[in-house]
Amino acid sequence: MPDVQWTDLRIVNLRAEYLPEPLGIDALRPRLSWQIRGQGRNRCQSAYQLIVSLASAHSSVIWDTGKVLSSRTTHVEYQGSPLRSRQRYAWRVRIWDEQGRISPFVSSWWETGLSNRQEWAAKWIGTAEDDDEQGAGEDGCSEACPNEMELSPAIFFRKVFELRKPLRMARLYASARGLYMPFVNGRRLERRLLTPGWTDYAKRITYQTYDITPYLHDGTNVVAMILGEGWYSGSVGFRADKPRHHYGRRPLLIAQIEWVYEDGSCDHVVTDSTWRYHDGPIRYSDFLMGECYDARREMAGWACSGFDEENWKSAEEPLVPWVPLSGEKTFPVVITAERRPQRFIQLSPLRQIADFGQNMTGWVRLEVRGERGTVITLRFGEMLTENQELYVGNFRSAKNTDTLVLRGEGQEIWEPHFTIHGFRYVEISSNHDDVRFDNITACVIHNDLPWTGKFECSSELVNQLQRNIQWSERSNFVSIPTDCPQRDERLGWLADAHIFARTAMYNMDVSSFFTKWLDDVQDAQSPDGAFPVVAPRLVDEGDGAPGWGDAGIIIPWTMYLVYGDRRILETFYPSMVKWVQHIGEVNPRYLWINRRSHDFGDWLSVGEQTPKDLLATAFWAYDVCLLARMAKRLGKIHDARAYGSLFRRIRQAFIEAFVEDSGEIAGNTQSAYALALFMHLLPVSLRQSAADKLVTNIRGHGGHLSTGFLGVSYLCPALSMTGRDEVAYRLLLNTTFPSWGYPVVQGATTMWERWDGWTRETGFHPSDMNSFNHYALGSIGEWLYQFVAGIDADPRHPGYEHILIRPHINPSLDWVEASYDSIRGTIAVSWNVQKNGVTLDVTIPVNTTATIYFPLSQDQQIFENDVEVEEVKGVRGYRRSPGFGVIDTGSGRYHFVSRGR
Repeated sequence: MPDVQWTDLRIVNLRAEYLPEPLGIDALRPRLSWQIRGQGRNRCQSAYQLIVSLASAHSSVIWDTGKVLSSRTTHVEYQGSPLRSRQRYAWRVRIWDEQGRISPFVSSWWETGLSNRQEWAAKWIGTAEDDDEQGAGEDGCSEACPNEMELSPAIFFRKVFELRKPLRMARLYASARGLYMPFVNGRRLERRLLTPGWTDYAKRITYQTYDITPYLHDGTNVVAMILGEGWYSGSVGFRADKPRHHYGRRPLLIAQIEWVYEDGSCDHVVTDSTWRYHDGPIRYSDFLMGECYDARREMAGWACSGFDEENWKSAEEPLVPWVPLSGEKTFPVVITAERRPQRFIQLSPLRQIADFGQNMTGWVRLEVRGERGTVITLRFGEMLTENQELYVGNFRSAKNTDTLVLRGEGQEIWEPHFTIHGFRYVEISSNHDDVRFDNITACVIHNDLPWTGKFECSSELVNQLQRNIQWSERSNFVSIPTDCPQRDERLGWLADAHIFARTAMYNMDVSSFFTKWLDDVQDAQSPDGAFPVVAPRLVDEGDGAPGWGDAGIIIPWTMYLVYGDRRILETFYPSMVKWVQHIGEVNPRYLWINRRSHDFGDWLSVGEQTPKDLLATAFWAYDVCLLARMAKRLGKIHDARAYGSLFRRIRQAFIEAFVEDSGEIAGNTQSAYALALFMHLLPVSLRQSAADKLVTNIRGHGGHLSTGFLGVSYLCPALSMTGRDEVAYRLLLNTTFPSWGYPVVQGATTMWERWDGWTRETGFHPSDMNSFNHYALGSIGEWLYQFVAGIDADPRHPGYEHILIRPHINPSLDWVEASYDSIRGTIAVSWNVQKNGVTLDVTIPVNTTATIYFPLSQDQQIFENDVEVEEVKGVRGYRRSPGFGVIDTGSGRYHFVSRGR
């Protein structure tokens, strides 16, 4: 093609349904996305072409868009012929740039799984009802592993099968009511942990798809599984009357192995009564209690051919209701990092504490030598007491104890299977003094979500705060967004999730993670429209309280804003409507008085109690306001007008009930003012007076905050939105109690649940609800990215198609550097306060535009390399507004400087 002009733009980061090369998805019309990178300014895509074909035959094109004149690079929905199950589809994309130059095709693929019940030939299998559930064992294991709760041992399953001809490809489709770990011919499959993840097992169960082609060989093969209790029948939550068996008494397994020979013929093996099972060295493995592993009971070669399974039993096929099996939607839970101890504290000859220097979620791997029958006990803790002992008062009924009994044959490498712990410190004890530890490694475990955000500034206090926020996010994003990783709770609280959602989305690509969890939220909605307080709806089965159930509206809107995800609005819209109707039908006076369920209020506020009627009505109004916006985006104009009218009525009722003519709001609390200002519940004429009263309140608290969970994420944004940056920065940089900085100067490495989880004056808070790894109060991260750095999405052009850069620069910080890998590419901002002005460096990704608000005094101008901003290449427009120079740009890197005239 000698006449073709090639662009230097590069297509990168191809995704199908938010995932790179997903294996086993269910989407009937998957959405395809890509990013573009390149040098220069005002670079963009003018057209694209997508081609989809069967991967097994590239010539078999099933969809070709041709050249589409569009700048679209996200959520391009497949519109070809209906997809078939078990098929890999190759897709290619090429683009034309702003000058009509073309790129080469770039390729990726996705593969469909089993899309309906009829395609599952496998049966659910488990153990016999009369099997002994006692998890203690032989040779003194009962003494090593106290098992008052009669926890069940993990069960080992295996199936032998033959391959008769040369193999082309093979897949394993697997899931569990419980947790499973798969093996083929003695080899562990992939790095995934805690599969299949947590859902409401009565409504939806996730399954995984594995490419096992490289694991198989001619002749005899073995597929094997370890089955644990997990969320299905293990310990979950804090209910003393029902600590476990929430979904069933025994875990169950389902698996389907399918393969295609080179000659095109097919065969399969499925779970049924021909599978064999036995218990083994995992005497129990429980989220809250920990794991007991007796290495003396290991069964060498149990997952390989040639193993003697004479004493193994045949699997049972229990009659259980069929529940839809859904392909995996998000990145798997894996070990994402490993850490070595920073120091050891020797408590006695047989007992020491390893300090890993970082609070985290995961487990410890041991490489150890010792005599047969030696018992090693690991106890976990987030903090130490004054006596250098583990602080475990916040675990409540959770034991968080792992026990290893050595087999006594050289070096033994062990790590748990179906449990995780929240910890910084690990107490390691043994019953023999000749134990040798070759390595002690902390394994950090969470969903392997890509990191997207970086924030750094001249204050090391703030930098550590940012690290703490990120560590609490990764610690609690394990299948669902949990509240804490250590005590007998670990539930998906809706308030915590929506308060933190925007911060989470800056730090990590949580698009697929929240897509999956919103399925859980929708599954948990009651028939009369109430969202839950936790999802999956378990342990606390009440309806959503004010500030809790509202996550069912706030998170879909935030997903749309950040990722441009219209489908999430379409999917969730009926549920959102039902939620608003659930509130409205019993509150005819437009104040949320009735149906408030638990009514938690501004949870864990300090020294102030915001009226609950006020909080509830504010969130109801906000829900309706967002629903009106979403209805408009979906083209539901009648609904948009109706909800807009309803919002105005609720806002008027709010003003009449809670707002004085002076701008004072009932309760006179920081949260009351923050919500009213952020959610635009006040007349324009009262916004400044209300902001003044908020500042007065903060000063009355000695420059400290007093908000709880519901007010905390809105406090600094409300101050910045009303021109009170100085006060917001003071709150950020405070180091005395209560403040974000106080835990940091006490050595915190994650966010605390309580402002007063520990203080110098009183020590540990007396409540046993006292997590030291809880992300809710870390929602200040949203303000750091959005206001301090100034990176924001434009609601009129969601998904960062048009970017707003509006840093709130304050001399409290000398400099700030931040970046965010958006769905369209990397946005970067750095600013530096200098004697003669401010420098502002901005990077705008290819195929996007931006409006940059540069703080500017009356006598200053903006330059780039001594060129006035109006003449700078790439600048599409410039104007001045009070306090700012407003610059419209295309893509590229810009270096702006403010100077006096």
